Formats: sequence, structure tokens, C-alpha cells
Amino acid sequence: QQHFEDVGYGNYEITKKLEVMPQTFEAEILVPSIDGRIGCVFSNYDAGLDSAISLDIVDGGKVCLYYDTANGYTWNRVVDYDLRTGDWVHIAVVNDQEKNEFICYVDGVKVDTTISSTYADDIAVNFIIGGDNRPDNSSYFKGRIRSFAIYSDVRTSAEIEADFANGAD
Repeated sequence: QQHFEDVGYGNYEITKKLEVMPQTFEAEILVPSIDGRIGCVFSNYDAGLDSAISLDIVDGGKVCLYYDTANGYTWNRVVDYDLRTGDWVHIAVVNDQEKNEFICYVDGVKVDTTISSTYADDIAVNFIIGGDNRPDNSSYFKGRIRSFAIYSDVRTSAEIEADFANGAD
């Protein structure tokens, strides 16, 4: 369980350090039909941090999971699926390091899988829901976030389908 603090701009900061790196990210979001980057759903990105993770909605309404590790390695995966429907959608992104697999689900259905994953070698801190740590928060999320959950384990397709149908546990 995490505690959140309102940091302005309609975003919230996780005030407790994560004990392990998340392998599954889930969110129920509304992505507006606008051009350009929609923004960070969850991120701690700031050039001053050693390790960064971002779950973004980038140009074209596409999901992007981004890692910038303390050892200087950058990894990102963009899913070629447009979420700009103007309706609520449930997304789940799995970064399965054991199987070296990246999987994305939309509304409980697998829409992308790639053989490639990574692990951030340092536990990152200062996560923001709805933005990142840049002073101007230029990457704030321009849509709406109804729910957000992270898991230290790899959620199965059955668990993700159930989360879509019943809400995340």
C-alpha cells in the first residue's frame, strides 16, 4: 500500500520508496483526441535522478514504457495502438524480465507482445501519478486517470482480464 501527496497540477507523489521494481503497470484512463504527447501516467523522470521509469501516452495516443537505468542504459517500448477514443480504457503493461517479454493489454485483451524487456538496476523514488518530476511538469497527463496500480510481479492475462472486468485489486 502506498501513500500519496498532492503536489499540484492535478498529480500526486508516492511518498514511500518502492521496495522492488514494478513488473506490471495498470491504469484506467481517458485519453483525449488531441495531437502530440498526452503525457505521463506514472513517472519519476528528472535529469537529476539516477534511475527513471515512465509510463507515458505519447504521440498518436500510443502507450510507452520507458526505463533509464543508473548504469546509463535506456530502454523503451512503444505500442502501436491508438488510445485516443475519448472513452475510458483499461491498460496493462507487463515487463516480464524472467521471460524477456514486454506485453501490453487494452481492456483485458493482449494488443502487443515483444521479446525484449529490461530491469532498472536501482530502486527508483519520487514517483508522480499524472506527471513527472521536472520543475515545469511539462509532461503532465492531459487526459484523466481513474485508477492506477503497480505490481512487483508479472500479472497473468487472466488476472488482467479480471482487473478490467472488476477493477484492479
